[in-house]
Amino acid sequence: MPRQIGTILMRLHFVANYQHYTAVALLTLLPMSNSFVWPWLSFLWEVSSLISTKLVLTVTRKG
Repeated sequence: MPRQIGTILMRLHFVANYQHYTAVALLTLLPMSNSFVWPWLSFLWEVSSLISTKLVLTVTRKG
């Protein structure tokens, strides 16, 4: 069981890193003056990080 938890946590960590690098790439590619895209992207980022945090918490509780 601990080995399964370890692999799940590693996968979640990889997903979080992937999200981070995707966000960085998007932010560097987008023009800085676009005032509509920035709040929308930050909102999406907050939601995705909340979801990944909840996933980690539920996985650790089940273990």
